[in-house]
Amino acid sequence: MGCRTISIAEDAEHSWLSKKLEEAYCKLAELKGAWVLYKAVGGSGQRNLCIVPPESEGYTGAYLNSIARGKSTLYIVPVQGTLDTSPLPYSAKEFAKMPKATCQTCGDNMPVQLLAAHAASCETMTLSTDLDEQSEDFQRSPDNVDPSTSTSVDVTNSPDHTLPVGTSVTDSSDLDRPSIYVPDVKTACPIWEQFYPSDFVEIHASFCGER
Repeated sequence: MGCRTISIAEDAEHSWLSKKLEEAYCKLAELKGAWVLYKAVGGSGQRNLCIVPPESEGYTGAYLNSIARGKSTLYIVPVQGTLDTSPLPYSAKEFAKMPKATCQTCGDNMPVQLLAAHAASCETMTLSTDLDEQSEDFQRSPDNVDPSTSTSVDVTNSPDHTLPVGTSVTDSSDLDRPSIYVPDVKTACPIWEQFYPSDFVEIHASFCGER
């Protein structure tokens, strides 16, 4: 939940300290007073947390000042339950007294102390969004047509290469669909002994005898 600085007078009572701590840490109210204080002890690069046992009157100002001996860091530890450690919204009252700054990427207003960490994640999120948009544009590009929806055109010429016999347009998306086959009716030329479509055989006959 972060570090806060609280000045404790010699005549401060436990109830006053609890109120001040809940003002500094709103989530502490969920414990309903079930917390104790710890302090770091030891040296040589190894410091362990040791409980500061409350007196009969709880944590008073005179008692904590004798423990801290001036200015010291104490740690709040729940006795029962757990504290919600999810990030607070930037509008939380814990940040009310902190100087604010605006993120130039997303425009959010937040405490200056949190801007550096936010800027790193915000730029990553923006880059990821830009890449997704580029991928969508690439998929919509005409050069990237899905073969399943493409169209093919087949042109068949007559055997003597004079006129086209027929043209068919096929949508490849329909290839897997059931279709009805209509056979072409053809007539044999008695001279060339080849088959021609019925609607073309008369045209063929007009110049067949000249060859």
